[in-house]
Formats: sequence, structure tokens, C-alpha cells
Amino acid sequence: MKKELYTEHGGLSMTSAQYLSNLGQEKANEYKEKLKEPQFYNTNIKIVGDQSYTPMSLGMSQDDLKGIPGLLEFIAKMDAFTAYVREAMKDKDLTLNGLRRMSISEWIRCSGHDPLPEDVGEVQFYEDNGLIQKSMDDIEKPEMPNPEITELEVLVKKLPLAEYQKYLELDAKAAVLGKFCHSDKAPLVLARRDYLTKQSKPLEKEGTGRDTCVYQYEPSVPKEALEETFESLQKAYREASKELNKIRFDLREKEAQRFQSENAEYQKALAEYNRISKETDEWNSELRKKYINYRKEINRKIQEIQAEFEDWRSAERNRVSKLKIIIPEALQETYEYLESLGKQQNKD
Repeated sequence: MKKELYTEHGGLSMTSAQYLSNLGQEKANEYKEKLKEPQFYNTNIKIVGDQSYTPMSLGMSQDDLKGIPGLLEFIAKMDAFTAYVREAMKDKDLTLNGLRRMSISEWIRCSGHDPLPEDVGEVQFYEDNGLIQKSMDDIEKPEMPNPEITELEVLVKKLPLAEYQKYLELDAKAAVLGKFCHSDKAPLVLARRDYLTKQSKPLEKEGTGRDTCVYQYEPSVPKEALEETFESLQKAYREASKELNKIRFDLREKEAQRFQSENAEYQKALAEYNRISKETDEWNSELRKKYINYRKEINRKIQEIQAEFEDWRSAERNRVSKLKIIIPEALQETYEYLESLGKQQNKD
């Protein structure tokens, strides 16, 4: 902005400047039109046969000719006044528009104000301040142990081959013996029961009268031999079942111990993992708080500078809006003429 064109006290307002420049141009245009096509001769006309000529147009008189330099000087003064005030008005408008468009960074650069604080990203903030975020990426989360196996068929298949074969033999033996001599409906149990019944009642009648039949039952084996065989097979069954049950118990017990041991290790490892995870979260949370506080402070400073900028711009726009145009000494006469002319027209 050309400061030498304006003043805060006195001077010409923008409204008055516009009015007077328009008035000066109206007056100048009158003379410009008069001097647009100057003619220095009179033109007369007559019809053939007429005795005299009739005036058609008049050229400039000698007085008019002498007045041309004055007219040109008047036009020049009006044009100079108009150019001056319009340039001042334009300059003021440009200044006000510039203030409206001015960015805070431009204001800082032009005013020498401290620059806006740099707002860096979170990662850069940590690097700049020597802060290191912790990560769980390299720490493997412990896996849960395999669940406890309760299915006997699955456990048995984990036995070494020799033990597995022995188990199958015992299982088959117990199954065969149990089926033959253990249950109430086992063949040997039923046969022994029938044997003892027939031994106590060796004769049995069937039918009546002459159709009566008598059955006689004779032991085919000594009772002692049967009892010995029965007891022997019962014992063999119990021993096979006992050994088989022991293997089954040991398998289940071993599996239970395996699960308890692995689960205990898992719980211990999980507790350690959770402890490290918690420490990592707390550490990173503290870093995050520092970054958030940093951002708050940055935003506070930016808002503070923005408020300062807006206050300055508002005050500057208000100041510039009130500025009036200084009429230089060279244009003072023209200004006074136009002001007088304007007052006269307002009266009319």
C-alpha cells in the first residue's frame, strides 16, 4: 500500500473521491467532445439560381482557437485528478482484498513474528525425543496345551508297540474269559448252575400215566474238577482284568499328570506374557500421553498465534477502511474547483 496517498485525519473519503472524479470526467468529456473534430472554416450552401448562401456550419472562431490550450489544460487537470484518486481507491481496495486473502504464514513472514510451531507426526515425535515404543511382535504368546485325553482308545494307541500288543492280548483274554465264565449269563456259569441242580435232583419225570418219562442225570465230570476249572478261569479273568485295569488307570493317570504339568507351565508362561504385555501397554500409553500433551501444546500455541493474527488483521482492515485520500498541492486547485462545482450542482 502506498502510505503517502492516505491520511487518518482530513483528506478525501472514498465516496467523495468517486463523486468528484466522476464530476470531473463529465466536464472533461464535454470539452473532449468539442475538440474531437475541430473545424476552422464556415460552411455555406445555396441552390443554383439563389442569390445568396445560407450558413450550414460554423467553424471555430479566433477566440475559440485561442481557448484550445486552456481547454486541453483543463482536460489534463481533470484526467490527472481522476487518475490520482482512482489509483488511490484501487490501491486501497487491493490492500483490503489482500488483508482478506492473507494467510497466517504470509503474515508471519511479513511481520517477522515467530513462526508457527512445527507439528510432527507421532513416530517422528518419539524419534526426536529419544523415545522408543515397545512391541510384542517378537514375543510369542504361549499356546494352550492339548486338552486332556479321556478316550481310552486314543490313549492306548500311544503305548509303545510291545505294550500295545500286550494290552490287546489282555483285553482279548479278559473279554473271552468274562464272556465265558464271569457274567450271570456266561455259558460256564449257566452250565455250572445246571450241573449243581442236576446233581441235587438226578431224576426228573415228564408226562403222565403210561406216557411218563423219567430222566436220569449222571455227572460227566467230577464236581471237584468242574469247581477247580471254574475257579481257575475266574481267577484268570480277575488277574487279566486287574492287569488290564492297571494299564488303563496308569494311562489315564499319566495323561492327567501330563495335562496338569503342561497346563501349569502354560499358566506360568501366560502370566509372564500378560505381565510383559501389560508393561508394554503401560509404557506405550505413557508415550502416547506425552505425544497428546505435545499436540495440545502445539495446538494451543497455533490457536494463540491465529488469534493474534486475526486481531491484527481486523484492526488493520478497520484502520485501512478509515483512511482518506490526501490531495497533493498540485491537484489542490482542481479539487477546490470540483468541490465548488459539486456544491453548485447540489444547490441546483
